[in-house]
Amino acid sequence: MSEPDATQHTNSPGSPSALQALAGNDRNLAVLLEALEEKGARQNTDVLVVSDHGFSTVEQTVDVAALLQAGGIQRVEKAG
Repeated sequence: MSEPDATQHTNSPGSPSALQALAGNDRNLAVLLEALEEKGARQNTDVLVVSDHGFSTVEQTVDVAALLQAGGIQRVEKAG
């Protein structure tokens, strides 16, 4: 999904349209979680919500892959 990134670049973080884009993502996540619940898959499904930068100043970096692996999530190599 390109939102709220595209809207925030165009209209600024905190603008009415950016807040509307965030609300849309919240609704989409709710629909996803509800569908997982209905299918009995929510207990066995990890849902990760990430951002490329979040419109914040970067003061340090984090090795996300190493943290995920340390938490027991293993990397899967693509075939081919």
